Amino acid sequence: MDWPGSRTRHVAAQYVAAAAALLYSSFLMSYLLPTDRAADFVSELERPGVPYAEWYRASDLLAGVLLMVLAWLSWPAGDRGHNSQRAVRWSLVAVAAVGLSSVLDGSTSMDCRPSTQAGCDIGDNSVTGLMGQLLVGHTISGLVGFAAAGLGAAWAARAAWLQHTAGGARRTSAVTVGMRVNIVLAAAIGLCGLADLALLLVEVDVALVERIRIVVVSAWIAALPWTVKVCVPPGPGKSLRQECEDVDHDLRRETADHGGRGHDRFTEQ
Repeated sequence: MDWPGSRTRHVAAQYVAAAAALLYSSFLMSYLLPTDRAADFVSELERPGVPYAEWYRASDLLAGVLLMVLAWLSWPAGDRGHNSQRAVRWSLVAVAAVGLSSVLDGSTSMDCRPSTQAGCDIGDNSVTGLMGQLLVGHTISGLVGFAAAGLGAAWAARAAWLQHTAGGARRTSAVTVGMRVNIVLAAAIGLCGLADLALLLVEVDVALVERIRIVVVSAWIAALPWTVKVCVPPGPGKSLRQECEDVDHDLRRETADHGGRGHDRFTEQ
């Protein structure tokens, strides 16, 4: 099938997706840098005063911007009227939402460190405490990013499933793989989120589960250009601009043909 746009745009989307995925999992740098790797929450690495906090915040900001650019680059051109294309577009809306939440994450920071400060309100993992955290801007942006990533992967899986069930030329091995990969990624993101909540309620360290979830989201981001290419159905669909250019070309050719025939009749007379 044809990529929704030019080949240059497809290549650009691949590079942007790879860069965004790496920056989204920038916490991995903490295993190479002399920082506190024992932090319960990845966001603790961004608190003012923590070594390399500026780098982690900048990586969040840049990852967010790149994700919004990726959504724009990957947006399917034209309207082919297929449900799979609509599902892909909803997935890309979710990508933009993850990008916006990442920008907000990089713009805000935790007020304290739950892993080291006993009096930190964010460390109150009771039901009442967790409800109170929903009023914290940093918590809200994190929840939006998590929900958008899970929904985005689910929409991508639905797009591949619609292509797969359509049968015929659309049911390719790539479509089948795309469907399975995105189902696994959506399920993994959702299960990690539920595990986070359960561990918080029983006051168990969530560091490992949160980091696994972030890496899974990064994998979804990196695979997005391939997913879009696989899931957008092939067909003659064109953008409005392309259709107008084609009509203009046909009119010019028809006018030229009529003019030529009129000239021939005049010469014969």
